[in-house]
Amino acid sequence: MRIEFRKIDIGKKDFEILYQNLNFSGNFSRNRKNLVEIVAKIEGVLPIICDRCSEIYQQDIDEEITLFVSNGEYNSKNSENLLEDVVEFYDEFVDFDALFESEIESIKSDYHICKNCK
Repeated sequence: MRIEFRKIDIGKKDFEILYQNLNFSGNFSRNRKNLVEIVAKIEGVLPIICDRCSEIYQQDIDEEITLFVSNGEYNSKNSENLLEDVVEFYDEFVDFDALFESEIESIKSDYHICKNCK
């Protein structure tokens, strides 16, 4: 799902993306810094590789996330309240699928141990 930056206003809009056994849902709106703020939750089951035995197991996922997205480069020098993590898109669109995929990969890259190895 891609939405043009110019079409996102201050009012909150809901969204939901389903992928395999995962649900990425929440709302988004433009804030006063001209950033898009996304408040969402990722829920479901994700196949994960155990870092000890390399077996694949099913991990329950229930993560709340808040993301800030800019249209182009985010210049924190001109901002009173600095935001450390701002996702920058350069094609005039917010790509929710890319954000979802990035969050899934971030979860997978964490250190995971299956029940058998604990």
